[in-house]
Amino acid sequence: MSSSKKKRLFLIDGAALAYRTYFAFARNPLVNSRGENVSVIFGVSRILLNLLEQEKPDYFAVVFDSPEPTFRHQLYEEYKAQRKEMPEDMSEQLPRVEQLFKALDIDLIRKPGFEADDIMGTLAKQAARQGMTTVLVTGDKDLMQLVDDSTVIYQPHRAGEQVEWLDAKGVEQKMGVKPEQIVDYLALCGDASDNIPGVPGIGPVGALSLLQQFGSLQKIIEQVDAISSKKYRNALTNHPDLAMLSQKLATIHCDVPLETEIERLAARSIPDDRAAAFFREVEIPSLVDRFTNRSEIKTDYHLLQTEDQFKAFMRELESVDAFAFDTETTDVDPMRAELVGLSFSWQPGTAYYIPLKGPQDMASQSTVLNAKMVLNSLRPLLANAGIAKYGHNAKYDMIVMSKHGIEMDGVGGDTMVASYLINPSSHQHNLDAVSLEHLNLKKIPTAQLLSSGKSQRTMDQVPVEQVAEYACEDADFTWRLAQILTKKITDLNLDKLYEEVELPLIHVLKRMEENGVALDERYLAGMSRELEVELAQIEKKITTIAGMRFNINSPKQLGSVLFETLKLPTARRTKTGFSTDVAVLEELAKQHELPRQILEYRQLAKLKST
Repeated sequence: MSSSKKKRLFLIDGAALAYRTYFAFARNPLVNSRGENVSVIFGVSRILLNLLEQEKPDYFAVVFDSPEPTFRHQLYEEYKAQRKEMPEDMSEQLPRVEQLFKALDIDLIRKPGFEADDIMGTLAKQAARQGMTTVLVTGDKDLMQLVDDSTVIYQPHRAGEQVEWLDAKGVEQKMGVKPEQIVDYLALCGDASDNIPGVPGIGPVGALSLLQQFGSLQKIIEQVDAISSKKYRNALTNHPDLAMLSQKLATIHCDVPLETEIERLAARSIPDDRAAAFFREVEIPSLVDRFTNRSEIKTDYHLLQTEDQFKAFMRELESVDAFAFDTETTDVDPMRAELVGLSFSWQPGTAYYIPLKGPQDMASQSTVLNAKMVLNSLRPLLANAGIAKYGHNAKYDMIVMSKHGIEMDGVGGDTMVASYLINPSSHQHNLDAVSLEHLNLKKIPTAQLLSSGKSQRTMDQVPVEQVAEYACEDADFTWRLAQILTKKITDLNLDKLYEEVELPLIHVLKRMEENGVALDERYLAGMSRELEVELAQIEKKITTIAGMRFNINSPKQLGSVLFETLKLPTARRTKTGFSTDVAVLEELAKQHELPRQILEYRQLAKLKST
């Protein structure tokens, strides 16, 4: 689709997109430090930004319904009447979503008395007359009726899934009818989401078979006596008025009087400063980062490469009573990591990096210091409980240093832990995110040093000069954050929790990680064998009750046994068949033994696999 040479107009179904992202985060919403749910803002932003970046549309707009009644409400008072009220925490986000469009300089279109579908249909026809292709970004099947040679549908999916492009052939494969038959399909079977009644007694299967036989609603009604199914024939004989009403309700009108001209919807560059300010206000660090350039801050960073430089550094370090400390290593697992270097900072903008390991190739002219000499010199300071050390995920650095014979003491603060206490609902507490949020400073990305894929390398393979800037920045930003976050901890009356629970717990967790957990392998193996015997017994019971052998772990086969063979009451369906999840089985277990045995089997099987 993206290779088309025709100019393309992308129209976003705003309400559908907002609902989709709201429910995607419903179980685990994103909440900022003010308790504001920002899930919809985040989800909508990601989809819009990805579309703009990947598809590079020529014209771009978001379309929303207007709250006023439309002509459809005049035709049918019950139109959309059954819709549940929008969740409160979703409706609260919509004003912010409109602010988002302004921040990204994206056009928002709505017109009183008209639905988004009608506006999108009108613009799509205008675009076709101008030789453009329209891409409707929606998951709403109603809009499939607009698909033709000039209009396609783009259906966003969950993260990790491929998006779906639907042209006329794609609509027919997905729905079983052609785009021009979608209205008649909805007229026959109705649409629960919009409360379009359809014809009582005719569902999706019946609607498909009738349209495949007769082609259109008009021909079905004209030839009603030729319908072989008595049920469908009687339904249409008794309710032709509902079929025609439903057809009118489902038809998208493409003649909305719009003041907006397509040329005014030309896609524009996003104003970085405005976008960054908005995402900073709603506290979404990853999106702040996307629109923030690295600040040119004045720094005094030092790479120590001679013994004299190190001795001078030690004299300064010995004169302070607190400093930020960070390690650079070869692995994210501290138990496997090799020490590459150490960085220190005790005043904003000033930091020191001590390289202990670097590239071994001849091209590297950098020198590293003797690790034994450096660690022996630092040991008394790092172990001194009277000197406060600040870190970001200090536990990691403590484990690394412990492997080198240095037991660190006197942890004065951990900016990662402090960030979590201040805003536990945030999903990001890494140094990059916390620096962006509290310092408005963008760090050097780790990926910039280590690359990725086949060219990925470890920190000891990166030129020492590059590591030095990165490591000094880590220590510098940690020191700055320590001053800011410590004050915020006090302002929030979290001092006692932070100092008496969280910081001492770092030492406990460190020891647990180092010692590991002892497992009695012989006992567990015996337990596994016992569970095997119990599972075999239950499996035999299940086979006896069902009267046949089947794959108990196959939801499809289990559904067939429960609902087709045993004729138990059907519950909800999934895309692949009958639902056989825990809630369904627990309900069925009240009236039949087989679901009870299945639940017991699943519980033991899960225990065994664990």
